[in-house]
Amino acid sequence: MKELVKSCPEQSSGADSHMTALMEQMDIKSMKLAYAVDKKTYLPTRTDVDMAVDMTAEGQSNSMDMKMKNTVNPYNEISDIQVPEEVLSAQEVQLPATQ
Repeated sequence: MKELVKSCPEQSSGADSHMTALMEQMDIKSMKLAYAVDKKTYLPTRTDVDMAVDMTAEGQSNSMDMKMKNTVNPYNEISDIQVPEEVLSAQEVQLPATQ
C-alpha cells in the first residue's frame, strides 16, 4: 500500500517530500475501499474508505481509525464561479522551501 501511495505524487507533478515523509511514518494496519461507478457512464459516484493507521512522529505514537465517504455528483453542471475581488487583488506569498 505504501508503494502505491508513494507513486501517486510522482505520477502527477513529481515527488512530494512531505507526503513521502508522512508515508514513512505510517503503519497501515488495515484498509477497506469501496468504489462505485454509474452503470451507464462508468463515471465514479461514490468512494468509501475505512482505514486504521499507527503513526510515530517526533517520539509520539498515534493511532487513527479513519472513515471517509465521498459522493460525486452531478457531472457537467457547473454554475458560475465567482472569485472575490479580495482574492484577485491579493499579494502573492512565497512559501519557504521544504527539505
